[in-house]
Amino acid sequence: MTKETFYHTVSMLEPNIVRQDTNMHWPIPPDKTVAMGFMKLATLCSLCYIVNQFGMAPCMAGVKTREVCQLLNNIVANKFICLGNLKQVIDGFNDKGSLTAWGL
Repeated sequence: MTKETFYHTVSMLEPNIVRQDTNMHWPIPPDKTVAMGFMKLATLCSLCYIVNQFGMAPCMAGVKTREVCQLLNNIVANKFICLGNLKQVIDGFNDKGSLTAWGL
């Protein structure tokens, strides 16, 4: 993934990720949160590996990766994943003599 794509995704998710400062701790920056989510989705690494890479508690790593996955599914998926016209796709498979698109 390019740096531009990463920061574009961060900018789309940032309004839903940003948290307030509290007296107990500072919030995790949005780019760090998105990086944890992408690392979990892109590799087969465990949360223990993510905890060691980003230096945070295991419970927070789990919460943040789940949050990023849900946001990617709810917000970003509709902007990046576009399905074509179903009729054209089916006709294309039929023209090639393949009915495997229907599972037949």
